[in-house]
Amino acid sequence: MTKRSVDPVDIEGKSDAQIIKEASAKESIVWERPENPNKRNMSAQQVKEIVASFPDKSPIAHVFVIDWEPRTSDKGTHAATGEKEVFVIGYWRKRFGQNRKYYFKGFLFHEKNIVGAEYQSAREDQK
Repeated sequence: MTKRSVDPVDIEGKSDAQIIKEASAKESIVWERPENPNKRNMSAQQVKEIVASFPDKSPIAHVFVIDWEPRTSDKGTHAATGEKEVFVIGYWRKRFGQNRKYYFKGFLFHEKNIVGAEYQSAREDQK
């Protein structure tokens, strides 16, 4: 089986949200967390669908919040080639008449040649 080549995300002039959306559309890896059933991650397909709905620029700050922190873990499929910072996203949206809150934490890979996103945490926060 041959591995297909993926063009990296063109990051020039794009917001962080746009870059994460494009990277996630190319490849999304979501860690499994069987040790804590209360904090189970969504499937990669669910992550792709929700991330695709991120606003490119948030007109209302409390709807979409993104922050960057130094990455402290060396775990993960692409840890060796991933960016050295993790994104932390709080995303609130109304869906089916209900307010939903999502939490994402992960990193982009490969450093300086982004072709995907690896999610350490990807869940809907329960109220």
